[in-house]
Amino acid sequence: MQLCDLPREVYRFVRRSLAFGVPVITTQSAGSVVTQGKEGLIAPERNSDAIAMAIEKIIRNRDLRAAMAEAAPATAANFDKEPWGNRLVETPTVLAD
Repeated sequence: MQLCDLPREVYRFVRRSLAFGVPVITTQSAGSVVTQGKEGLIAPERNSDAIAMAIEKIIRNRDLRAAMAEAAPATAANFDKEPWGNRLVETPTVLAD
C-alpha cells in the first residue's frame, strides 16, 4: 500500500507544470511556488466560481497566458533541488551576519 502525501504531490505537479511552461491555477494552501499573476493565478480555496474565473481569464487573455508561460520555467528552476538546497544553506549565514 502506498499513501499519497498530497502537499508533496501537488508541489511536484505544480513544479513540473511550470517547468514545461504551463500557467498554473492553484490555491494558497497548496504550498505553491506560484506568484499571483506571474506564472499563474492563485484562487481562493473551495471557491469554484473563482477557479472558473481564473481558468477563463487565462484562456481568454493570450498575452497574459504567453507571459505566464514564459516566466514559468525560470520559477521551476529556482525550486529544483540544487538551487533550493543552496538557498537553505545560505539562509543561516545571512541570518548570522
